[in-house]
Amino acid sequence: MTDKYTNRYVKKTIDLLFFNFIGILIGLIFFSDYSYSNENNENKPSIKLTANDSLKALNKFKADIDNVLSVGLLKRAKYGVAVYSITNKKYIYSKNLTNEVTPASNTKLFTTFNAFNTMGPDYRIETTVFTDGNIKDSVLDGNLYIVGKGDALLTVTDIEYLADAIIEKGIKKINGNIYADGSFYDTMTQRVSYSGDKDIVEPLQPITALTLNQNIAAILIHSGSTPGKPVSVQLVPPSEAFIIQNYATIAGVKKTLKQSGKKIIKTKKNYDKKNHIKQKIKINSNKHKITVRKSKKTTYNYQYIEQRFGDVPPVPSPASRRRPRITVSTKIDSSGLQKFIINGSLTAGMNYSYRYFIQNPNLVVAGTLKNRLESGGVKITGKIGLGLLQSVRTKTGLLAEINRPLMDLIYLTNKNSDNYLAETIFKMTGAYSGNHINNSMQSKEKLFEAIKRYNIPCTDCVINDGSGLSRRNRVTVDAILHLLIESKKLNFGNKYDSSLTIAGIDGTLVNRMKNTLAENNLRAKTGTLNNTSALSGFVNTQDGELFAFSFVFNGGSVSSYKQIENKLGVLLANFKYSSIIENDKKSEEKKVVKSKQKRK
Repeated sequence: MTDKYTNRYVKKTIDLLFFNFIGILIGLIFFSDYSYSNENNENKPSIKLTANDSLKALNKFKADIDNVLSVGLLKRAKYGVAVYSITNKKYIYSKNLTNEVTPASNTKLFTTFNAFNTMGPDYRIETTVFTDGNIKDSVLDGNLYIVGKGDALLTVTDIEYLADAIIEKGIKKINGNIYADGSFYDTMTQRVSYSGDKDIVEPLQPITALTLNQNIAAILIHSGSTPGKPVSVQLVPPSEAFIIQNYATIAGVKKTLKQSGKKIIKTKKNYDKKNHIKQKIKINSNKHKITVRKSKKTTYNYQYIEQRFGDVPPVPSPASRRRPRITVSTKIDSSGLQKFIINGSLTAGMNYSYRYFIQNPNLVVAGTLKNRLESGGVKITGKIGLGLLQSVRTKTGLLAEINRPLMDLIYLTNKNSDNYLAETIFKMTGAYSGNHINNSMQSKEKLFEAIKRYNIPCTDCVINDGSGLSRRNRVTVDAILHLLIESKKLNFGNKYDSSLTIAGIDGTLVNRMKNTLAENNLRAKTGTLNNTSALSGFVNTQDGELFAFSFVFNGGSVSSYKQIENKLGVLLANFKYSSIIENDKKSEEKKVVKSKQKRK
């Protein structure tokens, strides 16, 4: 009896353990499947949708966009609006898809797409220093050539790096000249020279293959405590290609010097004209008649801005709001040197800064390199000048080099809508393609080759420049949309996307669409001119669907257009297909509540 009972008990125990094991196994499979399903569908609607539900949601979405665009302002405007689902490969919304519009800074989308497509996403911009001589016993018998390829972010620090690399080769003396070779770019250094525009719109620095501090010179003026003494003047970048003539004094005593008897006070090293190669330098090749729009703080050639720039140390704000009685003017002399003439007086203990365009950047770069080499203890017997490097582009002739990713320029161009960098990239693309006589023409040819290759509907587009300052640029929102769509298929797509400004986070969208689903989601390129506003880019919906979009408005209030763009951007970020069911459910719940209230 005992054995029989024991056997039955053991059998029951084994059966119980077996069924428990099966139950646990089923549970694990179920929950892991649930977890996997949940993980893979976290961005998808949790509500089961029918085709009719999706259609209703899209129709409601289109109606919401129509409602935003129904404002009276747009009845008189020329505009286009388009939304495309990259995820589902179909248009979501379109209005005036093929209307020609002025894109303003949305032109930069074409410029940077063209640069990536032509030069590649990993292209690096070189600045090199070569010699045509030989080094023996720490003496270089020969010339130096600093050669630029369009690095518009080159700074004094970079020149110091090049100078240090030369010094590290043991060179203590150079029996030769220092030449700047900016021949990679053509001689058209002003945007209006190649865009064909009659108005400047916004003054830009000279666009050159060799640049320094984005071709802007900063003048720092400080007045000490002794009336009648000259003010202190510092110029950044320091270069032998600059001459400072300082006639300004510290206020407090009556000025008695006559114009003809003024003594030139140089705060920099005295300039020796014998130490410069005289050349004929064509500064402005523009032959067009230019209409200049002046403002209180902007004139055609120069900009006066009281702020920090580049390598200039911070300047404290003046204690007094009274405008300084200081005037600064600049001009190029017959030998290509840029003079800065400072007149007037300044109250004791004051600091002011001024910014002026560098008018002969290539020569200034050569002068700064010479300055840095001499500061490092190298004796240079020659002069500075402009020259072409001919046949010494070999490893043996290379003394120093520095390179910067193209992406660095594109990032700042699109994030901050930097017009100067955009024009630099525009010219660089043409120069890279082999045309050093007319960079812009070659750049446009490469752009329209790409447009044809990728079937972008833009054969009738007009692109006159790289920045979008030209009011004569003409595109369609369909062309912009296809440009964005194609970028996602190419090897530079991720970099192109990451160069766009992010709503509420950075760049020109830093203060827009905050505290919405578009914040830190919508990525786009802004565009602004008088009577023109644009916004084009990408956004993810609540369902995780990727939209490409383009909004361009011409002929009205820019601030009103920006508000419309914000509303549209938020609408796109908020969209989800299940919204129609959720709204119907809410409506039903409201009806039930009202019905109960009536019964009471």
